[in-house]
Amino acid sequence: MTQQHSYLIFRINNSLYGVSTLSVKEIFLLPELTPILEAPPGIVGVIDVRGQILPVMDLNLRFGQQTNNYSLTTQVIVIEQGEQNLGIIVEEVSQVRDLSVRDTPNQPVADHHSHPFIAGVVRSENDILVIINLANLIKSVFKPNYGARQNYLEQPFPVRLLPSDYPQQATPSQQLIIGGEQIKSSSLANSSTQLTSEALEILRERANRLRQIDEVRQNADNVKNLAIIVLNQELFSVDLENVREFTNLEQVVPVPCCPPHIIGNMNLRGEILTLIDICQILNLPPINLGTISQLIVVEVDDLRVGLAIEKVRDTISVNVGEIDLVPAASYSTNKKYFQGTLSYQKNTISILNISSILQSENLVVDQSG
Repeated sequence: MTQQHSYLIFRINNSLYGVSTLSVKEIFLLPELTPILEAPPGIVGVIDVRGQILPVMDLNLRFGQQTNNYSLTTQVIVIEQGEQNLGIIVEEVSQVRDLSVRDTPNQPVADHHSHPFIAGVVRSENDILVIINLANLIKSVFKPNYGARQNYLEQPFPVRLLPSDYPQQATPSQQLIIGGEQIKSSSLANSSTQLTSEALEILRERANRLRQIDEVRQNADNVKNLAIIVLNQELFSVDLENVREFTNLEQVVPVPCCPPHIIGNMNLRGEILTLIDICQILNLPPINLGTISQLIVVEVDDLRVGLAIEKVRDTISVNVGEIDLVPAASYSTNKKYFQGTLSYQKNTISILNISSILQSENLVVDQSG
C-alpha cells in the first residue's frame, strides 16, 4: 500500500510550495510586525501571539531572492517543530493535498547541501510543488548551524526593539513592503512612507487581537472564523468553513445566454470555475466589474463557485456569543441569507449564509454543461 501524507499548499512568487499539515499550527492574515535588530536571515519581524513571541520569515529573502509587495490579504502560516514556532509569509494558501511516494521524482532535484531548505520537488495534479524542509528551516532560525554570522534565536526569543532612528538604519531584509509602501519602524509612526490610516488600523487591530489570551476560544465549538469582505462598498462577513481559498480575479470568459448574476468562467489552475454576483439577492446594485479584483472560492456540498468581491479586508475569530440575531426589521425579503450580525470596528456587519445563498432559486448555478 502506498503511504500518503497531507501537505498544505501555498503560493509565493507564482510558485507552489508545500509543508506537512502535521506541522501547521494556525494561519492568519498578516498583522503589524515588530522588526528586531540582528535578526536571522529572512526574519522580517516578530508578533506577540497570545503571549508568545513568534518570529516571522519571508521565504523570498531566506532563499536569497527579492521580496514581493505584501498586502492586506498576505497570510502567515505558523509552523511548529517541538516547542519552536515560526511564521512564514505567503501570498496565498491554496489547499491541502495528499501526496504519495509515487509523486516523488526518481532522481533528486538538487543537492541537499546547496538547498538545505528544500526537501524535494514533486509533480501533483499537473503542478510542480516544492516541499519545504521544515526541520532545516527551523534550525536556521533557532540554532547556530547556518550562516557565517551565526545569527540565531533561542527560547525565550531575545527581542531587541529598534531605536528611534531605525528608518535610517533599516536594512533591505528589515524593510516591510505593504501595498507598495515601505514600513521601516516598529511602531510605523516614524516611517518615511506612511500607510493609509485604514490599512494601518487594520494591521494594528490584527496584532492586538493576536495578543489577546481568551480562554473561551480554546474551545473550538465556541468560535467562528470569519472573513470580512467588501461588496459594493459595504462590509459583510463569510464563515471560513465554506471558503476554499481567496484568489485574484484573472481573465474571465463570458458564458452566452446566462442570467446577469453569472459573470462568466475562469480557469483556476486547470479547474473551470463559475463566477457569480450575489448582489442581486442581497438587494444591492449589480456589482461593478471595474472595481472587482478578488474573489472568494466557496464550496457547499458538491458545488464550488467563485464569489466576485471588491476585496478581502480581514479575517477574525469571534465567540459565538458575540453574534446577534438578524433584526426582524432588517432584510425583510432575504433574512434567510444571513446567519447573524456582529460588531466590527464600530460597524454592525452581517454574516452571509453561503449555503442558503447558493441554494436560492434566484441564484441557480448549473455546472453540468
